[in-house]
Amino acid sequence: MIIGVDFDNTIVCYDGLFYDAALEKGLIPKNIPKVKNSIRDYLRKIGKEDDWTKLQGNIYGPGILKAPPFEGVIEFLKYCKKNNIKTFIISHKTLHPYIGSKYNLHKYAMGWIEQEGILDKEITGLDKKDIFFELTKEDKLKRIAKQKCDYFIDDLPEFLLDKEFPSDTFKILFDPSKKYNGNDLERADSWLEIRDKIKNKISKNHNSNEFKKLVSKLSINAGFMGDFTIKPIAGGRNNKVFCVEYENGKKALLKSYFDDPINKKDRLRNEFNFLKFVYGGGIKCVAKPYCADFDNNLGLYEFIEGNKPKVEGIDENKIKQALNFFSQINSNKDFINLHVATEAYFNIKGHIGNIKNRIERLENISINSKIDEEAKEFIKNQLLVCWREVQEFIAKASKEQKININENISDQEKCLSPSDFGYHNCLLDKSNKLFFLDFEYSGVDDPAKMVCDFFCQNEIPVPMKFFNMFIEQVAKTLEDEDKFKERVKILFPLYKIKWCCIILNEFSKEGSERRNFALEPKDLEENKKKQLEKVYEYVKNHPLKNL
Repeated sequence: MIIGVDFDNTIVCYDGLFYDAALEKGLIPKNIPKVKNSIRDYLRKIGKEDDWTKLQGNIYGPGILKAPPFEGVIEFLKYCKKNNIKTFIISHKTLHPYIGSKYNLHKYAMGWIEQEGILDKEITGLDKKDIFFELTKEDKLKRIAKQKCDYFIDDLPEFLLDKEFPSDTFKILFDPSKKYNGNDLERADSWLEIRDKIKNKISKNHNSNEFKKLVSKLSINAGFMGDFTIKPIAGGRNNKVFCVEYENGKKALLKSYFDDPINKKDRLRNEFNFLKFVYGGGIKCVAKPYCADFDNNLGLYEFIEGNKPKVEGIDENKIKQALNFFSQINSNKDFINLHVATEAYFNIKGHIGNIKNRIERLENISINSKIDEEAKEFIKNQLLVCWREVQEFIAKASKEQKININENISDQEKCLSPSDFGYHNCLLDKSNKLFFLDFEYSGVDDPAKMVCDFFCQNEIPVPMKFFNMFIEQVAKTLEDEDKFKERVKILFPLYKIKWCCIILNEFSKEGSERRNFALEPKDLEENKKKQLEKVYEYVKNHPLKNL
């Protein structure tokens, strides 16, 4: 992979310098935003284009040595170097300012690059021959094509949208001021977001050389040598899952985790550390964790052969296997030092707040199709009505049971939860033994939440006839059995609402971004339709008003 990066206002941040210099010269009022383009637009508006040009000459000349790099850009270059991604700096920069002092702008720019350590090959992999200052925009466009850039990052939308821009190069608009929402460009407001976009694009294309190199490195670290093939495994809704088959016939499971630049859940680290703790403790009904590449969100695990349990096959034996697994992972009380589970809340108010946030996201879904309209109708006429009733129920029940909804449970009342615990995340081998999978949300949690999720999840429903037995067995592992049972009773109707929201995740912005990573574009709209049908079925089988 080859990435080209613009220089001025993409690597170098001039905002504070332009503001200070323009204010010192009396060119702008104090209330102008400290953003370069705002100062430019103001001076052009009042007819001081020449003053703007002179100001640019001073800043791009000797003034550049006072400018900082944008936060995260050096780390991005390090990431590229570490992952064998070739980078070039390609800038449109005249040799001298158009008017004013005849500074050598190329010389000052190169001086800044050296000053900031960007030419340290051990850190960034960049050499002087990788840096191009082109005298015209046309030459810059030609250089991007000549260097065969797969991606190019620039702060000017008009440059990226130029009709002569190389058609084979993917454009990323660097927009730290969040000014340019009204175009079709892929945009990012930080270098961390750009890095995550590049990582996700590499992970999404398992046939690319870059992806195969990453898998090769992981395989060697895990002790697997020789050639291999990578075959996608269908069914991953948030992440991509593959079977890696080696020439000696051995197999491993590869997971490529979605990296959300907004909601920074470390799915890989959660799952990998959970499995290290559990498998290392002698519990073998999970996959052995081989190794992980945390920079690129890849994990390599033991490949387990088996089939998903059937809905009609959930019997007392399988309930006992699930309970035994829960009991085993909670037998070592050192679990309290592990990470906290995703969406773990240790008081009732926290649980309510989580579902409130989910409801609000669904209230704000965009209407782009008939299926979106239908989902909006369900949310308004059924989900929101039940949501209000559930809140009233919790307030009444808490008061009757004299439960303080703001009071946290103690460490002794917490558990290690697999999270998203259920038979949808299991494989059944030929001997009828269950293996438990998917722990990216795992961690220290409220056991009442674990029970509610277990019986509310919709993919492979757990018969309610096992509800009391399950609660009784879990309660035996806890210090205060009665408080736990009271919390389950209060939270259970709330978690029915939560699972309606989870089923409808496709319709929210956050959910659709994860699905965009895991699914092909043609499948997304069809997936929405299926999820809406599922929520209708769910409400029929889990009456929301049955409190």
